[in-house]
Amino acid sequence: MNSTHKRENLVYCLFLAFTCPSFGQDLSYDFQPARNFKPSVQLIDEYITRFSAWGDKGITSTSKVKATFKKFIEQKTEFIIALDSLGILIYGDSMSNLLERIKDKIAAGNPNLKREEIRIFIYRSLEPNAFSLGEGLLLVSTGLLARMPHVDQVAFVLSHELAHDAMRHVYSNLQRISESLHDERLKKSFQKASRKKEGRNTQINNFVTNFIAIHMAYSQQNEFDADSIGLVYFQNAGFPISGAVDALRVLDSADYLLYEDTLDLRHYFNFSEYPFKSYWLDTENSALHWEKDTLLFVIPDSLKSHPDCDERIQRIRNFSTTSMAAALDVSTEELAMDRLKDVFRFESLESQIMSRDYVMALYLSLQFQTQFSENIYLKSVTTHALIELAAAFSRNEFLEYVEFADRDYPAGYNQMLTFLHNMNSSTLYKLASYCLQEKLASVSDHAYIGFLKVLNDNRDGITEDIVSLYAQQYRDEYFIDILKAKTEFQMPAPKK
Repeated sequence: MNSTHKRENLVYCLFLAFTCPSFGQDLSYDFQPARNFKPSVQLIDEYITRFSAWGDKGITSTSKVKATFKKFIEQKTEFIIALDSLGILIYGDSMSNLLERIKDKIAAGNPNLKREEIRIFIYRSLEPNAFSLGEGLLLVSTGLLARMPHVDQVAFVLSHELAHDAMRHVYSNLQRISESLHDERLKKSFQKASRKKEGRNTQINNFVTNFIAIHMAYSQQNEFDADSIGLVYFQNAGFPISGAVDALRVLDSADYLLYEDTLDLRHYFNFSEYPFKSYWLDTENSALHWEKDTLLFVIPDSLKSHPDCDERIQRIRNFSTTSMAAALDVSTEELAMDRLKDVFRFESLESQIMSRDYVMALYLSLQFQTQFSENIYLKSVTTHALIELAAAFSRNEFLEYVEFADRDYPAGYNQMLTFLHNMNSSTLYKLASYCLQEKLASVSDHAYIGFLKVLNDNRDGITEDIVSLYAQQYRDEYFIDILKAKTEFQMPAPKK
């Protein structure tokens, strides 16, 4: 590595460390989600304008097809607006800057990509995923990044999505579906099936299944095409074929939780004044919800939008060129990936609290504490989940949040469901209170802990005065907004 490159790497590392808090956090102590890093209003508006323009061009079919296509475009813009308004999108922080740098390395080896304006938004989600929205906008989940420890794996995912964008797959898919929904032969077939008296449901189910299969096959072909073109981008940039294979293997395991082991719940919920009760792990109240029937859970390959990963791996090995660009030096990016790998996990956990999946948030916060036993954020998430589940129990909404154990779930998650089904609101509130007293009491002036104390001390309702007192002490807009939303939720409807 020459001295110029060393200086560039040093500048990049300093940039990440000083401008992006995620990069330099001490996760053994605490974690601060990247809440102040998101796309600007102007940037979101720019993409909304671009997507809206799709509905005014390109479609030469009937007025009904055009109307359907425009509805799909409206849903697309509503989707990006929803992600933005919910605070799920992350942009301009150390994570997205790293992905932008990897994308630039891909573009450097592919002149056609240099001419394109390409941006990457990260979004908080436990689900491993990445996709192109069109117009050069790629979205990558924290759940995916948490599973991919190496730059070349991420580079193949980005190359694949860049290929989707270059081939305008999003646009063409929406156009194809819009046309199919108004196909006269299709409508007649459905009408014929729906008029049958005997075997009517079977006929309709077959019709719907065939319709989906046709479009999933088209989607699968798009995936193969994106793999082949993406592999060209990938290898032109100097990345090794092994990175593409490893990325697909990671995606092949994406349907499974990363953390499956049972936990020592006694260790987390055994307090000096409130000892752990052995019956909390009694399986009688959380018997498996149903016997496993494999026919209910197996999705035929013809109905999957993505083809089987083993087949994709074999194809890219066949597509792979024997000659490729000189190998890249990605040592700086690898260092950044290594330092951010746990941040990706923590942001994925944050997504579970944001989406109100309090069971998964509780499960993951405890799993993470096996590695980060003193982390304040993890202990706060545990307490937060307990309080919200207790409140749901009080509202008779517990089963809306807590499923029954299932044979398809890993042992650790079933153990958590069993534990929760042996709870009631009083017990959950007690556990939350003792978490605050024995695990978080020594931490002073912490906005999250202050927020949890407000929730725990005001179980009958949050008033505007309570929010005002919290705001005076902590001035944390994120938690202030949540408390305000709780006061609005509790306000009775005005009398007519």
